Amino acid sequence: MEPLSVATAVLAVITPYLTKAGDGVLEELGKQGLAKAQAVFQALTARWHNKPKALQRLKAYAGDPVLGREGLLAALRTEIDDDDDFAAALKALLEGLLQPEAFIRQQVGQHGEALAADILNFRGGSLDVEQVGADNAKLIGIRVDNFGGH
Repeated sequence: MEPLSVATAVLAVITPYLTKAGDGVLEELGKQGLAKAQAVFQALTARWHNKPKALQRLKAYAGDPVLGREGLLAALRTEIDDDDDFAAALKALLEGLLQPEAFIRQQVGQHGEALAADILNFRGGSLDVEQVGADNAKLIGIRVDNFGGH
């Protein structure tokens, strides 16, 4: 897929998610479509967390897809052109091939303390945690506020 095709596909997937409210989103997208739209949207917001201009374009698009379309397409094309790995990840998300994945490994010294992860939402994919602690180390696994839900 060319960068413009990927960017256009991203917009097609996230538009109903951003513009429909409540149950209307689930009706229009179905469960799999909703999960895909959420995954793509989360990938964009994570990618742009330190890029306020790109985030602003995403917010502008959510507020008015007609007026915000060109700006968001430009931001997406720039990211896709500049980073082959990000482009591949977006393509995989669009094709439903990529599931979120996390691996955490910690080694804690004597009398140390560690929390592997404090996760707000973990909707799907895999999460592996390995903690190794010396004597008297305090190890806390993972804490997840919302596991598998919306």
